[in-house]
Amino acid sequence: MRPAVGAALVRCDECGGHEYGGAPGCAHCAALVDGIVEEEWRWFRAD
Repeated sequence: MRPAVGAALVRCDECGGHEYGGAPGCAHCAALVDGIVEEEWRWFRAD
């Protein structure tokens, strides 16, 4: 689930940076970004 606009930044346990910011080098951050893309793709396909 995408964080709300203005939500506090969260540190990634895997890379130590902020979540999402470590992509594509960090597998955890990359998975978070991929989740956003996949969610938007599902909405697009549903329309």
